[in-house]
Amino acid sequence: MNIKIVSEFDNKLLDRKEIKFIIENTNSQTPRKLDVKAELCKKASLNPDNTVIIRINQEFGSQNLDCIAHYYNSKESIAEFEHDYILNKKNAKEKAEVKEEAK
Repeated sequence: MNIKIVSEFDNKLLDRKEIKFIIENTNSQTPRKLDVKAELCKKASLNPDNTVIIRINQEFGSQNLDCIAHYYNSKESIAEFEHDYILNKKNAKEKAEVKEEAK
């Protein structure tokens, strides 16, 4: 998985950094959000606990994935500004994937 950061925007009003990036995917499957988050955090030196992957899009016929992530300065900011459905989906998927890896 090759990640290329396209743009970074410091949104001081919402206390976050908005990151747009592209994944050059040679695999036929879309990567899991946990894997994408881990690779992005390694590349950009971010804390994975304060990073939320918002979107992973792939256009038909293209191998590149357009992605958006938000990096917050604190966990309180995540709870305050992110939508509940994104946080609930994120937590449910992470718990399920951790259980699968434990088996």
